[in-house]
Amino acid sequence: MIAFASHACWLSSISVNGSLKIWTGPNCTGKSAIITEDVLDLSTIGFDNNITSVFFGPAATGGAPASTPAAGGGAAALTATSAILNSGKNLSEPDGSQGVSGHGCVNVAHPDQVSSIQADGTYKLWTGKDCTGKSMIVTGNQNDLSAIGFDKMVASIRFAD
Repeated sequence: MIAFASHACWLSSISVNGSLKIWTGPNCTGKSAIITEDVLDLSTIGFDNNITSVFFGPAATGGAPASTPAAGGGAAALTATSAILNSGKNLSEPDGSQGVSGHGCVNVAHPDQVSSIQADGTYKLWTGKDCTGKSMIVTGNQNDLSAIGFDKMVASIRFAD
């Protein structure tokens, strides 16, 4: 783990070879994201000039510290099995919500109505049906999907198998 000084690191893009997990807070706290490919504009995932700590290595994909590697030798440790997909930001429901659950890949009925997600655990978002397209591993509630580049674009979710 690398922790930056008392303020966030002033990065606007990041290039990776493998995987890493970034946080907005010191000592791996705050909002987090797992990066597995280059991000040319960190603002598209809500982290422009806002990275305070970083964890490198295989355990980064599961969000676990090095002392407790993710299951599957570096594969993401997906733990969530359900989520509520809200039509508004901050878990509001101006146009209702959708409940999704299951194991493995689950398609979303109305991707154009997903702006925030309420969930416990770790899951993976996809822009295409059947877990295809752009993806990102996230943990817990996602109050504003536009901050990570997925507003009204979540077509499928991979839950724990």
